[in-house]
Amino acid sequence: MYGTQNYGITNYDTYAGSTKTYTIPVGNFYYGAMDRLVFINDNDGGTGNNSTISQVKIYEGVCDTSVAQKITFAITKPNLGSEEEGVLPYITISPNPVSNIFNIHVTQKTSNPLTATLYTINGRAIFKQPLSYGVNAFSSKKLQLSAGLYLITLETEGEETVTKKIVLGDI
Repeated sequence: MYGTQNYGITNYDTYAGSTKTYTIPVGNFYYGAMDRLVFINDNDGGTGNNSTISQVKIYEGVCDTSVAQKITFAITKPNLGSEEEGVLPYITISPNPVSNIFNIHVTQKTSNPLTATLYTINGRAIFKQPLSYGVNAFSSKKLQLSAGLYLITLETEGEETVTKKIVLGDI
């Protein structure tokens, strides 16, 4: 309903303060059997980021029309945000190109284990390493890497694998 990130269904990102009543035709966005409806406050930075969701009513069929300030949206096509969800898309590698030391920066905390696997351009795995929040430093000399192009896959449970490339030396 409101936040600084631009992901998920953004049709109802209209909150500007005070109290607002929404009528959301969930069936226009999701199909099939459903046994729960989840509201999430995603820990936006700053102060005053509290959400209170109350008096949730779920109707099968036509929504109740007795609410005085009801806001009904005619939009039935979901407006999808452009930002990726999860932690993997925001992991960065620097410097790139690499001379010796390169860092994998994990900028968001997650409760799921993160793993980085380094591959040669031909697909041979060189090492697999768990990552922690913050800066994870690696030495190309200790890993006995020669100059060339390498791929690093980043993995965590519940997210699609992300692959990034690094260049070692002058190629």
